[in-house]
Amino acid sequence: MKILCIGNSFSEDATNFLHPLLKSYDIDTLVVNLYIGGCSLEQHWYNIQHSKQDYLYMKNGMGISPGEPSGRIVSINEVILEEEWDIVTIQQSSLLSGLYESFFPEINFILEYIKKQVKKTCELYLHEPWSWESSYQHDPNLGQNFFSKYYKCDDKYMFDQIAKTYETISKIFQLPLIRSGNFIQFLREFDEFNFNKKESIALCRDRIHMHEIYGRYALSLLWADTLFSVDIAKCKYFPDSITELERANLNKLKEKFLVFKTNK
Repeated sequence: MKILCIGNSFSEDATNFLHPLLKSYDIDTLVVNLYIGGCSLEQHWYNIQHSKQDYLYMKNGMGISPGEPSGRIVSINEVILEEEWDIVTIQQSSLLSGLYESFFPEINFILEYIKKQVKKTCELYLHEPWSWESSYQHDPNLGQNFFSKYYKCDDKYMFDQIAKTYETISKIFQLPLIRSGNFIQFLREFDEFNFNKKESIALCRDRIHMHEIYGRYALSLLWADTLFSVDIAKCKYFPDSITELERANLNKLKEKFLVFKTNK
């Protein structure tokens, strides 16, 4: 199965462990993420129109392709024709994800373009991002002003806006959702994964992006279940070189995912 993500750092986080996790179920995949940090739908469409070679080609969770020590820089136009993709995912940039009007008109053009390039059996998905941690309001970086203006520096408010927007977009274009934001927000309701609680297990590494182990592993479970309906209770995959404590915490994430799936 060949999966192409037209995304940014959020799709990078979400798919980092997807290939090896699915391999543990004997599901052979090619997972490619086309990466530009913070890339919006508007920018993706501009890049398609001008065949811009601005994307880092991330293969099976790796930012650098084998045999290419400097990394491969590509365009959407060339990569979409390289393989017969079975699944293609798209998403808005995280800060714009709760703003319905930011999707238009570019999402129309992007979907039309993709459908013309891929085989008829290719499935298109909409990837729902997660909200930023509320504590990001104390960060002096530029994103703070936008986070404050549109989302009140509140992770729950931001998530509500994202969820509502993606649900609407999903229905308009009949795109199934990969509910990454929903699962991360579900986890935050538990003290052990709540960033406001002392000694909680970190889901984010910088209050925005997923923790290299915990957050990324959580999303690989969600993606594997959403795309392939695997039995997460039987998941035997763990990232290499983790500690016993980290393994125990990953097992907690699997347990929470099974609760999430039951309740959704």
